[in-house]
Amino acid sequence: MENSTVFKFVVMIAALLALLFVAIQLSKNPVSKEAEKEELPKTAEIQQVEEGTLPNKFPADLPMEAGAKVTQNFNATETDGRYNATRQFESKATLTANLTLYTNYLKNNGWEILTTLDQPTLKMVLGRKEKQQLQASFAVDPTTNNNVVTLSLTEFK
Repeated sequence: MENSTVFKFVVMIAALLALLFVAIQLSKNPVSKEAEKEELPKTAEIQQVEEGTLPNKFPADLPMEAGAKVTQNFNATETDGRYNATRQFESKATLTANLTLYTNYLKNNGWEILTTLDQPTLKMVLGRKEKQQLQASFAVDPTTNNNVVTLSLTEFK
């Protein structure tokens, strides 16, 4: 063999050995568990609330349908620090009646109406008062055909 061919062969073997060494080192030192934990997104902290109790910070005079079946009731702190309280229940009232009830509540209690949605199977009103927003949504559950009211209060920092 010529000297230049031998030299090229030695360089190629050295390069392959260097790549093999790097691959072995990387397989021995995977990303640490601490680094993996830091990269995972944080989730909201949710605290369930007993059915007979309103979520924290809900206005005490917020209309609630007597005898309604509560399906969700919780307080949550979002990852960005926002506070959220939600109560959902099945309603015997029509979607239109609920939209009217909660729109009037917001107007009569100093809330600024930000938006309203009035579709046949989905209605919603959103109000703001100081650092709080209250959204009242009304829909027909496609599984049970029951009217569902969802009240969500968000408090911003």
